[in-house]
Amino acid sequence: MAATDSPSLVRRGAVEGIGDPLAVGGDLDGVVAVSHRLIHGGPRHFARPSSFRNSTPAEVPSRHVAKLVGPVTPTERLMQELRRIEHDILARGKVDSDHLDALRAALYVGGTVGRPAADFLVELHKRVQHPNPGFETLFYRAIKDHVLTDGRVGAEEAAWLRRMVFTDGVVRDEERKFLHELNGEAANAGPEFQALFADAMNAPQERHTSGSGR
Repeated sequence: MAATDSPSLVRRGAVEGIGDPLAVGGDLDGVVAVSHRLIHGGPRHFARPSSFRNSTPAEVPSRHVAKLVGPVTPTERLMQELRRIEHDILARGKVDSDHLDALRAALYVGGTVGRPAADFLVELHKRVQHPNPGFETLFYRAIKDHVLTDGRVGAEEAAWLRRMVFTDGVVRDEERKFLHELNGEAANAGPEFQALFADAMNAPQERHTSGSGR
């Protein structure tokens, strides 16, 4: 896919100085190379076949993984890459700008954010102890793009959002703002979402403490 005709969602995955990851081979290979270059400052070098014994599937080219553990689907390859990015984030203890670019490229690799990637992002958001504004912006934008893939919020999407918003019994200010934006941008928000919206707006206010990370 050429950069000039990439959809707007894919263009958000483009990295300045590197280009649209989908333009590199048209598949996940480009995203893997881009994210590794962003985080580690160089091309990704896979292990040679003789050293596969000490390598994880994420470190081995897909054609060799297929021989070792069977065919690897695009979704499985995407999740391997996202988990590799997550590992680096947790090892550093923070989300840096290179992580944001790598996450954006991987999340939007197909032009939309799929459910496995959205589930991963929700879990990562829980695990990051000190999220910065850039990560918060990426998180809520990607979740919004996932939910509004077809412009509507149906019963299944509303149930998924309810699990995300009420996971710890607290509705945060950012989540209220997110739900307001979703309600305004959805072409059709069903009764299940309206019930979720009302419950979230009526939930107790988030308590702010000095020095709180969230």
